[in-house]
Amino acid sequence: MKQIQLTAPQVIETLETPLPQAEPGWVLARTLRTGICGTDVHSFFGETIFGKVFPFHIGHEVCARVEAVGPQCPGLVPGDIIVVNPFFTCGACPACCMGQENNCAHKTTIGLKGFGGFSEYVYIPAGSAFKVRGLDYDALCLAEPLATVVYGLDKLQLDPSMRVLIQGVGPIGLMFLQLVRAANVSQLVASDLSREKLDAALRLGADAALSPLLEDEAAQLERMAGFDVVIDCTGSIQSMQAAVERIGFGGQVLFFGLCSAEQTMEIKPFRLYQKDACLMTSFALNKRSFCKAVALLESGQIDTASLIDSVQPRSQLEASIRRLAAGKAVGKIIIDTTV
Repeated sequence: MKQIQLTAPQVIETLETPLPQAEPGWVLARTLRTGICGTDVHSFFGETIFGKVFPFHIGHEVCARVEAVGPQCPGLVPGDIIVVNPFFTCGACPACCMGQENNCAHKTTIGLKGFGGFSEYVYIPAGSAFKVRGLDYDALCLAEPLATVVYGLDKLQLDPSMRVLIQGVGPIGLMFLQLVRAANVSQLVASDLSREKLDAALRLGADAALSPLLEDEAAQLERMAGFDVVIDCTGSIQSMQAAVERIGFGGQVLFFGLCSAEQTMEIKPFRLYQKDACLMTSFALNKRSFCKAVALLESGQIDTASLIDSVQPRSQLEASIRRLAAGKAVGKIIIDTTV
């Protein structure tokens, strides 16, 4: 099999390795589609979510077909289409028992315990394999990022009276936008540096879509300040600092976008106190949010076509990562791992 791994910053290697035999509780599945995540881009340039860890098995937004199952894998048979929860958890520690699998005392991930999703096969615990209906592999591989969005959104207290600002409307921001729109909030505003992304936000139901780069739109955004909720999907320090200033009294801020582990930011605690504000972050997902994401995709409640820039063959993996890093992709780039 072709095993793809990141052996050093900006070095992707293809290895020929034997297929493992499915052991008890484990599943071998042939990959079909794998989305490129922002964390894959960070990893490519030298910083995995776990620090400078190499070799690293990139690719965790996976749709695959079950090839073989070991004993103790109830409900899974060869031929099943699955999506993959990239967190491998014990299911028995206090965090897992409380539904906080993202804080499992014994967790590892597909990135640390290969193979990654850009390889021909993945080898995963049965508990990370979610059987799905349908053959739209491009859409189904969005389950993992959508699960992280669901997990973050569930932290917020939304009601129809609220005004919401989403900062950064790449694929993640557009997922948030669709779910927030479904909550029937009174006003939904998007901000981004890309006009194409802002146009996509308007098509998906934003009431306004504004660029801070344009003087008149930046001024309009500042006049709107006093939002009940600001969701920052940019990972930009400047944008996150602006979020605190853009909320109103009793406001909620969700920092969702990932920045480098070395970066710091300055926030005046008095401003948060003065606004009686709530500042939140969101780390990954849990099984509940994954199940909800799968249900949203299977029911067609998410417009996935608007989230996808293109589908590329495995040979274009590095070029696609560099394109994403340069900000030249409008949406998710998905790798077709069958070609």
